[in-house]
Amino acid sequence: MLKWLALLIVIGLVWVGSYFFYDDVYGFLSRFPWFLNTVSWITEHVMAGDYIGLIIYTVVCKSPFLPLPLEPYFLYCIIKGMSYHSLFFYSTLGLVLGSVVNYVLGFLFASLLKHRGMVGGHLVYLLVLLSSAIPLFPDILGMLFGAYRVKFRWFLIFTSLGSLVRMYLFVWAMQHASQYFINVSNIPFL
Repeated sequence: MLKWLALLIVIGLVWVGSYFFYDDVYGFLSRFPWFLNTVSWITEHVMAGDYIGLIIYTVVCKSPFLPLPLEPYFLYCIIKGMSYHSLFFYSTLGLVLGSVVNYVLGFLFASLLKHRGMVGGHLVYLLVLLSSAIPLFPDILGMLFGAYRVKFRWFLIFTSLGSLVRMYLFVWAMQHASQYFINVSNIPFL
């Protein structure tokens, strides 16, 4: 547990340090033009509100290190002209990919835990389903499921089902809420 805490503190210090020493970090990263080109490509797609940007944004949102809210970006994509069906499909795909990334990270960092081994059972799979369907916490549980070696096939199935339920309910709510607006641009906070 102490190693996990130390790892989180180091990541937090790097994140805060990059904010205060932006010029130094940018100067260092300018030595790697491929990295800056990749970041600008990602930024271009996220700002365009297209399918690639939606998948990238939802994958990043599943990260426990940068838990961003999904709903404002979904509204932005709809304003940019994305259909509800596309929003449902690509955001579900991004959420599942983000959960798989967290599972793999947990699998790789499993050596930090003292108790390792295959974990299974109906309660664990119900927890996988609920953790992907209810957006209350950052996806730390995905990393724990990877660290405790939950069977990947079942993890993928229940994560996909939970993400489908989550996105279906959200898109359904957006469709029914949009009937109260003549135009999406009439929303007061935009």
